[in-house]
Amino acid sequence: MVLLQDPALQTRFISVQDYHRMIEAEIFGPEERIELLLGQLIPMAAKGSPHSAAVARARDLFDDQLTRQQAQIRLQEPVILQDHSEPEPDLALVKPDPNYYEAQHPQASDVFLIMEVADSSLTYDREIKSLAYAKAGIQDYWVLNLKGRKLHIYRNPSESGYGSELILAAGERIMPLAFGDCAIAVLAMLGQASD
Repeated sequence: MVLLQDPALQTRFISVQDYHRMIEAEIFGPEERIELLLGQLIPMAAKGSPHSAAVARARDLFDDQLTRQQAQIRLQEPVILQDHSEPEPDLALVKPDPNYYEAQHPQASDVFLIMEVADSSLTYDREIKSLAYAKAGIQDYWVLNLKGRKLHIYRNPSESGYGSELILAAGERIMPLAFGDCAIAVLAMLGQASD
């Protein structure tokens, strides 16, 4: 998927406020799964069993090591990145909010870590989504590559993308930048390989 970048095109990018108005006006059907990324409405891929299982495993791993006073774990819930992006990452570790962000979704400044689980979406997650997350200043972005059985770690964000990418194999462990005492095994997120 390529986002429109041609300056000759008269493209109108949608803001988060526009997007919320569209949701309130029920422009999208209840079965439609859409997210706003870099000003464009992007259909979200259906989630298969391996994807759902990986998200659940990751949630459990973080839940076992982090208290609610350290971080709240959000699964496939919106995060407001900038004026034109409100993706729904598979997992986000955010600052604790006593009202669980009832008044407003978390913003980029509330995020400790975002993780996407990639089955059919690896290129999109590594290229397009990583750029949106980097532009918003997300310090720690992970992409769990189910088919390749690897974890891609992106850090050092800037307006042009992430300055570093570390690729970990299934047998390795990683700690989120914000929680140095929380060691997560890549294999534990991936689960056992299925034939």
